[in-house]
Amino acid sequence: MPPGTKLAQPTKVWDKCLADIKKEVGSKAFHLWFEPLQAIDIKDGRILVLQVPTEYFSDWIEQHYLPVLRKVLTRHLSPKAGLEYAIVKNGVGFHPASGTTNPPSLLDRIGCGQPVTPPQSIPAASTHLNPSLTFQNFVKGEANQMALQAAKEIARKGFHESFNPLFIYGPSGVGKTHLVHALGNELLRRHPKRRIYYVTAEEFSVQYIDAVIKHKNYPTFLRFYESLNVLIIDDIQTLMGKEKTQYTFFTIFDFLYQNRQQIIVTSDRRPTELQGMMDRLVSRFRIGLLAEIHRPDYEMRLGILRQKASEEGLDLPEEYYAYIAEHVEGNARALQGVLVSLLAHSMHLQQPITIDLVRSVIDRYRESTVKEVSIREIINVAAEYFNVDPEDILSSSRKQPVVRARQVAMYVVRNFTNIPLDRIGKEFGNKDHSTVIYACRKVNEMLKTDRRLKDIVDQIKKKVAD
Repeated sequence: MPPGTKLAQPTKVWDKCLADIKKEVGSKAFHLWFEPLQAIDIKDGRILVLQVPTEYFSDWIEQHYLPVLRKVLTRHLSPKAGLEYAIVKNGVGFHPASGTTNPPSLLDRIGCGQPVTPPQSIPAASTHLNPSLTFQNFVKGEANQMALQAAKEIARKGFHESFNPLFIYGPSGVGKTHLVHALGNELLRRHPKRRIYYVTAEEFSVQYIDAVIKHKNYPTFLRFYESLNVLIIDDIQTLMGKEKTQYTFFTIFDFLYQNRQQIIVTSDRRPTELQGMMDRLVSRFRIGLLAEIHRPDYEMRLGILRQKASEEGLDLPEEYYAYIAEHVEGNARALQGVLVSLLAHSMHLQQPITIDLVRSVIDRYRESTVKEVSIREIINVAAEYFNVDPEDILSSSRKQPVVRARQVAMYVVRNFTNIPLDRIGKEFGNKDHSTVIYACRKVNEMLKTDRRLKDIVDQIKKKVAD
């Protein structure tokens, strides 16, 4: 049989199917999920074999587009049409054995000894690590003790099965990003041959979209991530609600985990509070070590101030550090902000830093800033005032006390933070942003006549700010 003869018929059938599929699913879904597929065989005159990048790619298609596939295959192939998938292996398709639970090995998929070229959206030969963030300049204390010890243990071993994944969570500005960069840099120093890559979840989303739509190199994108020995992904909460990006990340996560490669994840909340995240991902995050980083206590704030002052070239009396640590109870970023402000005022006024200048800067700082709070904190306080369960606020319950608590919590979040509407909706159990707008308008109207409600809202704001 001449080369290509066998592929002509499946390709012709699949092209007809694709034309109909595009009309059914729309151009965006078509580009994401169907353009990467190739028809490579027809078995028994009725079973079309499609080549797919990964097993999870086929799972997604089956879960979301099976009725469409059945319809077009019945129309263009056979009334008894069937479908099989072949996973990419060394540039061609292969049929996984029945009952196989592990993905193909990395060497099988990319070829033994072949270099893995990053997709165009990812800089070549880059770990994305900041070399200035190390264990040496990371301020340790009771607030981060567990996370720091776990990170050092992973850095020492290169891989720690019990700490895989390492899921570090805590509010913004407490040092999560510094810690994972320090871990990556120490891994690179101790294990220079390991492929280590740091990426924010937001950057991962952009890379994924570029790979699928702009450059159309999804398999290359996938192979790059699956070639890693250590993946560090920061601020995973930004993937909430991004279903297709989550699915691709799940594919990568599962591959790396099953091939005993280290995964480190950071988040501003615990896994169970990641509203709009796939249940399978949430369960994966919980199988390793969960390490919380709390806001720094007084002693730790002193240490942060000394460290940051040294980095800024400042040498202040201890009483100045003590005063700042006592009056600024925020995170490391807030403390650094005060020091930078002190330095700027000193240079502008052309005078040395005095305790009076310290007091003045802190007074201005406290007047111009609002305590950084999480949506969860506001929900918990609102639930307490309305005597309902916080989880009910996140649910779809229409019970009057729950609805009122939910609306007030949304109102406080909207007026007390700079969080955008769509994210507020997602945090409240994947509600639409229009629900948030309605809640805010409703509470605003009620506040004009309901004095008791105004007192409750003021008390919630005060309690969250304290």
